Amino acid sequence: MRFTTIATAAACLLSAPASAQTCGAPDLLSAVPPDGADLVPVAAPLHAFYAAAAIYQSESVLLDLPDGTQQALVGEFAAAEGRLTLTPPDPLLPLTVYTVQWPELRGTTSGGKGLGKKVTFTTGAGPDLAPPSFAGATALAWDWVRETDECTDEIEDRLAFDVLLAEASDDGGRDSLTLVLSQTQGPQLATGPRQIYIGALPSPDKPAQVSLAVDSAVGRICFAALVRDLTDKISGGGDSEVCAQTTRPPFFNGCAFVPTGRDGTGLGLGALGLLLVGRRRRHAR
Repeated sequence: MRFTTIATAAACLLSAPASAQTCGAPDLLSAVPPDGADLVPVAAPLHAFYAAAAIYQSESVLLDLPDGTQQALVGEFAAAEGRLTLTPPDPLLPLTVYTVQWPELRGTTSGGKGLGKKVTFTTGAGPDLAPPSFAGATALAWDWVRETDECTDEIEDRLAFDVLLAEASDDGGRDSLTLVLSQTQGPQLATGPRQIYIGALPSPDKPAQVSLAVDSAVGRICFAALVRDLTDKISGGGDSEVCAQTTRPPFFNGCAFVPTGRDGTGLGLGALGLLLVGRRRRHAR
């Protein structure tokens, strides 16, 4: 489970301004297949996932062909997922290297463009015929983190979750799978489960990592996961829930000066003690 530093003594002495960030930059978050993938099916769409603020205005997706030419193509954008899909006009050749340049997009909350990405992959011997094999989420761990809101520069307390996943496989290659992670129990879910992550499947030794605002993440919190291939065939495993009983995190309570002792020892003026209410907790179930 990852750990996040709460504060340092220096931060109490001098609060430096946060570096300027673009609020809501519509960056490309992940691509499926990712850079370096192999066994990519020859007759399958390609996908890129962008931050929620992204707007697609028919920017060209560039496809480098093995003969050295390049095609400038228009994709299809699913705003609800932030998913830009490219379907090559001709089936890709088997066992061949291709490169896709996903475009930089503008956003609803930013005048500038976010980051695109260049992805190189190798095709497999044929199409993707069978649905993926996946048993779903297997375990859950959680922790308290403090993150800076890039829009307000304010520090926000959040609960971070590591969702451990069963091994996944597909005849089109594991690298071409998309993870769909949903929160199935918790506050603010009156209308049912909600998808909280759609994107590239983490490597086999990595959990899926998400963080939620405290008000959405205290109490009995459960997640479920499934995977889908490039042609949107869906695995099993979506009925396997992992749950944890969370509590509200402790909070940083401020700074205190510690006086110098008579013998000159001690921390001295300007040295600081950090007062923390409660303690960090972690649970896995």
